[in-house]
Amino acid sequence: MAKQINDDERNLYKSKSRGYGKIMVRDVVEDGKEIRILMVNFARESACLREEGHHHELLFKYTRQFENIFNIKPDIKETLLIGGAGMSYPKYYIKNHQGCKMDVVEINPEMVEIAHKYFYIDEFMQGDKDSALNIYVDEGMKFLSKQDKKYDCIINDAYIGNVLDSGLMSYRGVAHVKRHLNTGGIYIVNIITALSGFYANDGKIARQVFEANFKNVAFYTTRPESSPLEKQNCILIGTDSEIPALELL
Repeated sequence: MAKQINDDERNLYKSKSRGYGKIMVRDVVEDGKEIRILMVNFARESACLREEGHHHELLFKYTRQFENIFNIKPDIKETLLIGGAGMSYPKYYIKNHQGCKMDVVEINPEMVEIAHKYFYIDEFMQGDKDSALNIYVDEGMKFLSKQDKKYDCIINDAYIGNVLDSGLMSYRGVAHVKRHLNTGGIYIVNIITALSGFYANDGKIARQVFEANFKNVAFYTTRPESSPLEKQNCILIGTDSEIPALELL
């Protein structure tokens, strides 16, 4: 049973879910800023500023990289995000890209409840079927299998703690994702991997799978200052469109 704590305390919410591990929502002060963080198995899953008018700002460097989709394909209108958690990027996307729509698929209904109660997602939803932002409780592959809709971009951020949904990164999974992309669409993934050494295998295999499915593939780290042997957030992009030189955002 989840334990809810008064809002004036540091820990706002705690639970232990079968299959999802330990979930915690906490308010902290970092660099003089009041921040709300969502943790899963003690790994930071999402975060936002608590200051009014700033709930949409992106605090994790890797989520800022999702904006590179517009440098590759400026005419993006429909995006699917698989793995919503605290809904950091959906809030930013809706706030900054008027006329664009996003569907979010989150496998854990508890996460959706947390996003509504603690992470201000309601500020960015119209509350009807024509809303620019729609949230679905489902598993990513199953959600795609149920529909014929195609997207300009599909973002994969489906993690439980530091463990990525491997099904969406298999040869079959990537091919399935591509079938739900419009012509020249983009598949972009946050993948935690090292650049070289023992922990680099996940990134190496993922790039091979993408290269088998897309004409153009880009891969870069969000922490170039870190050792290449260290696991870190990296961005993997696959598309049949041309990929320009991308900057770390």
